[in-house]
Amino acid sequence: MVKKNNTKDDTSARAKELYENVIKHQLTDDQLGMYLAIDVESGDYEVGQDGLKTAHTLRKRRPSGLLFGMLHGSYTTGSFSYAPPTPGSWSLVE
Repeated sequence: MVKKNNTKDDTSARAKELYENVIKHQLTDDQLGMYLAIDVESGDYEVGQDGLKTAHTLRKRRPSGLLFGMLHGSYTTGSFSYAPPTPGSWSLVE
């Protein structure tokens, strides 16, 4: 589990681990290339056509979660944000 004081690299590594071991096996081929927001603390995720809407939907379920965004099928292309672990920090997903 990632703690909120961990680095961006720790968060990315945890998101990749969740994606590879759990999430991608639950997604369909029709969802390939769609935006994926992952709460790296709980493993909860949301998939959608719009990156910000997808992140906001997950943020409603996990208001204090540490979110990581990516495209299903890609670790870097289409990555849209990293939610900083410090309270009050600005990010695209807060």
